[in-house]
Amino acid sequence: MDNLSKMNKSKIAIWSLGILCAISVVIFILSVNHTDENAEDRNTVTLDTLLTENSISDAEKEVEGTNERIDKERDLSVVVDVKGAVNNPGVFSLDANQRVIDAIDAANGLAEKADTKHINFAQLLEDEMYIYIPVEGEEMVGIEISLEGGHAKDAKININDANEQTLSQLNGIGPSKANDIIEYREKNGPFESIDEIIKVSGIGEKTYEKISEYIEAK
Repeated sequence: MDNLSKMNKSKIAIWSLGILCAISVVIFILSVNHTDENAEDRNTVTLDTLLTENSISDAEKEVEGTNERIDKERDLSVVVDVKGAVNNPGVFSLDANQRVIDAIDAANGLAEKADTKHINFAQLLEDEMYIYIPVEGEEMVGIEISLEGGHAKDAKININDANEQTLSQLNGIGPSKANDIIEYREKNGPFESIDEIIKVSGIGEKTYEKISEYIEAK
């Protein structure tokens, strides 16, 4: 009887141990699965974060590239004023690598009896350039029609007797400002020095710097 009791106790102990082992295995498996899920979640968050960061970076690069292209396009464009003996006088926006001949073409070509013997058709364009094409026999006061960035190349313009057409050839001086210069000297008398031109409405220090070496007051 004692032996039978001992055998039953041994069986119970073995079963208990087996149950404990089974429970431990289940807990281990659950723990591993839970760890894997957390790792997967972390990897997913990291991947999402990287995708978002890369998307923002790409967007920023695209904006920067667009701005650079716009700046380059601005640098490569000029606005010129073409007047005189052309078929369609006006203000035209052209590329900076184009030349006087291209500006004349933009104005629909030369008009009949245009005098081109002093025009440098091969000259590169500059921003705010004024291109005036005279007709044959037209007298230009104090200047040869030789373009150099919209200025006189071989002579200075006398601001005390130059007419509107001649004054308009100065860089930054269009017909309106040319008329203002004429009105000023008619009202106040001849300019005593070239820097007095700053007193004319619409002509400031920057404009004066552009034209000072091309003008005189006699």
